[in-house]
Amino acid sequence: MAARDTWPAKWTRGVRNVPKLNPDFVALWKPCLEEGMSYKHVAEMFGVSKGSVRNAYPGMGWTMEQAREMGTFMKHHNQRMRRSAFASQA
Repeated sequence: MAARDTWPAKWTRGVRNVPKLNPDFVALWKPCLEEGMSYKHVAEMFGVSKGSVRNAYPGMGWTMEQAREMGTFMKHHNQRMRRSAFASQA
């Protein structure tokens, strides 16, 4: 990922001088989503809302079910890691 100081401007002026997201800035999100990042992660990284990312690239981020499955997997994984760490200390 390129350094933030080389990113294009976040906002551009649209119709009636209303600010809108710069298409060049929005294009930076696609490689992150293609790598498998969630909408939420990309939104936090670029300082925009999750809905903006979802609207720009529908179907590329994680579904709620996928995020829930990952959360459940990590919960059980962390429990196993804690148990094995305690067992090795005894």
